[in-house]
Amino acid sequence: MDRINSYWPNLTKEVRAKLSFYRNSWLNLRLGQVHHLLVLTAKILKYGGLSESSYQKWSQEVAAWKLAQPLLTKHAREFINGIETYFNTYTDRYTNGHQLLCCSDIIESIFGRYKNKGGMKAISADVLFIALYNQALSCDFVQTAMKSVTGPMLDDWRCANVCHNRYGVRRRMEKEIKTAGG
Repeated sequence: MDRINSYWPNLTKEVRAKLSFYRNSWLNLRLGQVHHLLVLTAKILKYGGLSESSYQKWSQEVAAWKLAQPLLTKHAREFINGIETYFNTYTDRYTNGHQLLCCSDIIESIFGRYKNKGGMKAISADVLFIALYNQALSCDFVQTAMKSVTGPMLDDWRCANVCHNRYGVRRRMEKEIKTAGG
């Protein structure tokens, strides 16, 4: 909306007529308030995750922001209530000094780790570990697994369940073409 407003003097009458709906002050207020709250919330959660301190900081900033608003829209109230519910839903997981990290940077860093460790091979290795998350690992458990699962069984599983990404397939095809042509 800010971009539309900044271009407004340069727009033709026909375009202005089509975009005039967006210059509605009530719509601007609703979208502006929700956008502000979204940015504020994302900034706090990105760096602080879910924690008591991030909840306190968010509550303080929202309270101060609400005082500065001449009118609080229904959408802004619903957004605030939704974030309150979100914090309250996970209170038991982040109390007592604990913190739940909850930002895209974490996801991106995990996939970056896979990229740097060898792509699909690293992902496949981690996928194999998922089945062990709820297992109590002991020497007996490992010995039983080593006796009952063979190398060919693992290789069969790998062939059936591990896929290659399109870049790996493309590289392999380009290598085959070079080899065949040269």
